[in-house]
Amino acid sequence: MPIFEGWAMQAAMAVATNRVRIGCMVTGNTYRHPGMLAKLATTVDHLSGGRLEFGIGVSGTHYQLTDAVAEPKPVQRPHPPIWIGGSGPKRTLRMVAQYADAWNATGETPEEYALLGSILDQHCATVDRDPSTIRRTVQLRAGDADDLDRLRDAAA
Repeated sequence: MPIFEGWAMQAAMAVATNRVRIGCMVTGNTYRHPGMLAKLATTVDHLSGGRLEFGIGVSGTHYQLTDAVAEPKPVQRPHPPIWIGGSGPKRTLRMVAQYADAWNATGETPEEYALLGSILDQHCATVDRDPSTIRRTVQLRAGDADDLDRLRDAAA
């Protein structure tokens, strides 16, 4: 199966479609300078007419850009929805509580997903955020069909 570069593919999808939301589940933020990544995201948001879902990881170096030119602004205000994927109970879920519009868990059992969800709720309480404002998803692997009902129950 071919695996293409994500941001080039998102740009192509943006101009080839007109309704579907567009995004990578997680952009490896250590591969690109944050200024370049912001410009790529804004470009795809414009090409798609505001349909970008911005998936990002939480590792890497902290950057602060001084006097950066951030024009044009994204179509979506205040920004495209931010997705953070991962299951680290201390750092990742804390970052989800602080910054994300959506969280994607990967490969957990229904019981682990429920536990991580409760940990995320605790992080939300710490930052005074309503946990229901974070969309929650789980990435299933082929063969997980037997767990689907249990995952639905855990997510409820």
